[in-house]
Amino acid sequence: MEFAAIDIGSFELELSIFDITGGRITCIDKRRHVIALGSDTYSTGVIGTELSEELCETVCDFVRIIGTYKIDAKNIMVCATSALREAKNRHLIEDRIRVSCGLKVNVLSNSEQRFMCYKALPVWMSDYENTITDDSAIVDVGFGSMQVSLYSKGKLSATQNLRLGALRMWGILEELSEKGLNYRGMAEELIDYEISTFSNYYDRVNSIKNIIAVGDCMKVFAVKILKLSGCGAISAKHFMEVCEEVFPMNPHSLAAKFDMSSEFVRLVIPVAMIYYRILIATGAKTLWIPQVSLVDGMAVEFAQKQKLIKVSHDFTEDIISSARTLNRKYLCNSVHTDFIEKQSLMLFDATKKLHGMGKRERMLMQICAIMHDCGKFLSITAPGQCAYDIVMASEILGLSHDERSVIANVIKCNTMQFDIYSAGLELAKDELLVIHKLTALLRLANALDRSHRQKIDDVSAVLKNGKLVIYAATDADIELEKGMFREKAQYFTDVFGVKPELKQRRK
Repeated sequence: MEFAAIDIGSFELELSIFDITGGRITCIDKRRHVIALGSDTYSTGVIGTELSEELCETVCDFVRIIGTYKIDAKNIMVCATSALREAKNRHLIEDRIRVSCGLKVNVLSNSEQRFMCYKALPVWMSDYENTITDDSAIVDVGFGSMQVSLYSKGKLSATQNLRLGALRMWGILEELSEKGLNYRGMAEELIDYEISTFSNYYDRVNSIKNIIAVGDCMKVFAVKILKLSGCGAISAKHFMEVCEEVFPMNPHSLAAKFDMSSEFVRLVIPVAMIYYRILIATGAKTLWIPQVSLVDGMAVEFAQKQKLIKVSHDFTEDIISSARTLNRKYLCNSVHTDFIEKQSLMLFDATKKLHGMGKRERMLMQICAIMHDCGKFLSITAPGQCAYDIVMASEILGLSHDERSVIANVIKCNTMQFDIYSAGLELAKDELLVIHKLTALLRLANALDRSHRQKIDDVSAVLKNGKLVIYAATDADIELEKGMFREKAQYFTDVFGVKPELKQRRK
C-alpha cells in the first residue's frame, strides 16, 4: 500500500511517498520546497499574501505528483505545525488549501507534533528500546521551538516545550552579529538559561546518558557535516569537536565547504549550538541521530491505524506517564488516585454497551482519574476550576488541544454542578457528549472513596435488569460513600438512562 504525507512546516514544505508492505515502511519519493512561513508568523503573527499563494501553489504541485502514483485520497495525510498553528489567519489559509487543492489540513498541537515524530523512532532506530532503558532525553529542535522528553527505565518521566527553535535563534544571532557583539557567547547564555530553567524542575537531568536528536536541521547537520548515513550514534566528544571547527566559520564558507544551501546554513548552526550546550549541561556521553522527521511519524501513524505494522514501544503508556508526572508535580494523593483510576476503568469497561466509546476515550478516562485532584494544589475551595486551568496550561505529550479540553472539563465538572442540557454549548457536539459520559463515570468512581480511606477492597459492576449494579466488598462503615453515591447517581441516570445502585457485600 502506498501512502502520501505532506508536512507544512515553518521553513519548508515536504512531500514523502511511502510504500508500506510486509510490515516495513519504505520512502520511495521525496520532494521539498523551501518556504519560510515561520518568518512571517513569528514576526507579524500572520502569513502574508505572497507566502500564502506560494504555499497553495506548492501543495497543489504536490497533489499532482501524488496523482501520478494513483494514491487513494484516504491514504493522504497533510499536517501543519507551529507556523500555521500560530498564524492569526490560519483558518483562511486552511480553507484556501481545501478549496484549491482538495486537501484537509490537520493543524497539530505542539504535543501531537512531537509525539507523532517520536513514533518514527522505534521503527527507524533499532536500538531505541535499549537506549531509553538508560536515562535518556529525546531532544526535538524544530524551527519554532524545541521539546525535551526524559525517559528512565523505558518510561517517559517528563516532557517540556522550550521556545528555542532554529528560526527564533537565527533571528537573535543575526541581530547580535550585525551589531558586532559576541553573538556566540550571548547565544550560549540564552540557551543555558532555558536549559537550566527546565533542569530546575526535573532532578534527573544530570543523570542523562543518551541524547536522541530529532529534527530536520539536525538531520541536515548529520548528513552534510558529520557525514552520517542513516541512523547513527556518535560520542558527545566527537560532536563537540566538530562544532568547534564549524562555529567560527561564516555562512558562505560553510555552504561552500559542505555543499549546503545558504537557507539551511543559517539554521543548522543555531541548532548545533543548542545540542552542544545540552551535552555540556547533561554530561551525556552519546548522541543518537536517527534522521527521522514528521513525515516518517505520519507514515507510522497511518500504518498503525491500518494495522500494517507492529511497533514494539507502547506509546499510549507514554501519554499516561505524562499524566502521572503531572500528578506527582501537583502533589496529588497517590493512594486515592490509584483507587479512583482503577474504579473508573472498571466502570468504563462494565458500561461499554451504554456509552459506546472506544480505546482512545478509555485512555482519556484514565487520565481524568489520574489528574482529578490536581486542582487542590492551588485551592481547596475551588479545585475544579484550578484543575481545569492546570490541564489546559500543561503539556501532555500525544494529546490534541481538543482532548486536553475534554479532560479539563471532565475534571472541572467532577466537583462543580452544571445543567446537563445547557452546559458546554460552546463545545463541539461530539466533545460535549464525551465530557458528559466521562464525567458521569468519574463521579461514581470518586463517590466510592469519598472518605479517601479506601474502605472498599474489591469493586465490581454489572448491567442487570436495566440497572447498573455496583458491588462493594467490605466490612467497613461506608455510609459516607453510600450517601455520596446516591447524590451522584442521578447525573449518571440523566446521561445514560440507567439507574446505578451500590450494594455492599460483607467479606
